[in-house]
Amino acid sequence: MPSSVNNLTINNTAGVTLTAVETVNGTLAIGASGKLDITTTSLNSFAVNLTLGGGSVITSGTYGSTSSSATPANQNNTYWAGAGLVTVGPIPPSGLSYTTPNVFPTNILITPLNATVTGTVVSYAVSPALPTGLTLNTSSGQITGTPTVSTAYTKYTVTATNTGGSTTFDVYITVGSAITSAQTGNWSATTTWTGGVVPNTGDNVTILSNHVVTVDITNASCNTLSIAPVNNNISTIQFGNTTKLTVSGVVTLGNSGNANRRGALNMTNSGTLVCKGIVLANAGVNTFTPGTGTVELTANNTLPATIFTSFNNLSITGGTTTTAVGLTINGNLTVGTGATFATGTNFTLGVTGTSSITGTLTLAGTGAKTFTGNVTVNALGVWNETGIAAINFAGNLQHEGTTFTALSGVHTFTGTSKTISGASEISIANVAFTGTYTNSRHPRLPQTKPRLFHKSILNL
Repeated sequence: MPSSVNNLTINNTAGVTLTAVETVNGTLAIGASGKLDITTTSLNSFAVNLTLGGGSVITSGTYGSTSSSATPANQNNTYWAGAGLVTVGPIPPSGLSYTTPNVFPTNILITPLNATVTGTVVSYAVSPALPTGLTLNTSSGQITGTPTVSTAYTKYTVTATNTGGSTTFDVYITVGSAITSAQTGNWSATTTWTGGVVPNTGDNVTILSNHVVTVDITNASCNTLSIAPVNNNISTIQFGNTTKLTVSGVVTLGNSGNANRRGALNMTNSGTLVCKGIVLANAGVNTFTPGTGTVELTANNTLPATIFTSFNNLSITGGTTTTAVGLTINGNLTVGTGATFATGTNFTLGVTGTSSITGTLTLAGTGAKTFTGNVTVNALGVWNETGIAAINFAGNLQHEGTTFTALSGVHTFTGTSKTISGASEISIANVAFTGTYTNSRHPRLPQTKPRLFHKSILNL
């Protein structure tokens, strides 16, 4: 019998014995001559009702005992419970959903967000707390109110529960003044924006159809940024040299209404973008040109699996950033204090410039990891390999950090006149030298397998 069934009816006079945990999602019925033995296992019944022996419908309660036979009151069948119990209750709710994502201006009553769900719900809850001024009706699941404080793009998990179980849905909400582009122009120019107001930290900014907005200052800021045309064309934001835009929340490319409504992020001329994360709103041909720019990520996020497959400089200064595709960093990789940069399962990573690790670098999966420039694990830094993969170094390796965890993948050193150094210990089980390295700190590298050092020079 499958481990989960919709309905279960038992009329077998010889008795049915469950040999594994069984879940009944619909109606559990035991006929007048039927017998059910759960002496050695258990029955998870989220049945709408339980009928025993054709008697009254039992809609809730726990039946069974530690005796070898238990017959519920007013029923004419034999119900073998043994040490097991059957708990009867409603089917857990499922399919919870809301409209999302949502951008609400401050101090304006929102259009209520209504819950859509299958099944009966006893109560709703949300975590974390909704933005100031918004409330969740714990009986209906409706979100209402007037938000009063600008809030960055945040995930709020709503849980719908009954006695049978629960279901969840993530609602994304941003609160702040809404500012849209009026025409192509510089970020700092009032003529660029509808209403003549240059965006500030609490504002939710949208770059509209065919507009190209250039970040031309070093202190541009907003709450969220949507590069999202409302027609079937392209919106663009680009950066001037040495300019900087800080986004408190996320940057969204494209408009979810249509895959032809595309966004473009252009860092050809350098510049720095600081944000919590980057989201693709559709599967259209959105574009990212890394150029000579720097992207700094400040919170937990997963990089998109398309478009953002290469960066110039990538800096992780908060939360955990996880890759969802093989990634190439043509410039420098920086992982700041308390931050984590993690490769997704079996994805490759290549860093052409320097790698500076003060937080945690987690290298997962079997995809090769290649570091062409110098790698420095600074004080408090952690090098953490969680997947067995080829690890390639072409520059210096310096470890001043907390831990250096290397697994059994071959670690190949190909640089010329490079060093392995640092005050902290490095232990690598499987190494191959095809270049020339000076070991100035005596890391514990195996010297019992000469084949690994073929055509290499290791100066200890």
